[in-house]
Amino acid sequence: MYRKKVGVVCGGYSSEHEISLQSGKNVFSSLDREKWEVFLIVLTKESWTAKDDFNNSYIISKGDFSIQGLDHSSFKSSKNHIILFLTDGDHVILGAKDD
Repeated sequence: MYRKKVGVVCGGYSSEHEISLQSGKNVFSSLDREKWEVFLIVLTKESWTAKDDFNNSYIISKGDFSIQGLDHSSFKSSKNHIILFLTDGDHVILGAKDD
């Protein structure tokens, strides 16, 4: 069964970094794995990384937001993926891309 990819983006560079991480982990944990292939995407000043359900880490390209090193298609080449941006720990901005 094909599952759409979902990236839960959290962290960031502000003083709300830790709150955003906790919110992101909560959203990441609650998404239905039968429907979604979920990645927790953590932004820091040093790096942008994605983790999957098996705790594998991947580098995120800051240029096109693709996940580097996946054995299957990345966000860049997938169709109909969804990215959830968690800002200031309280707001969710939904971004969807239909390639």
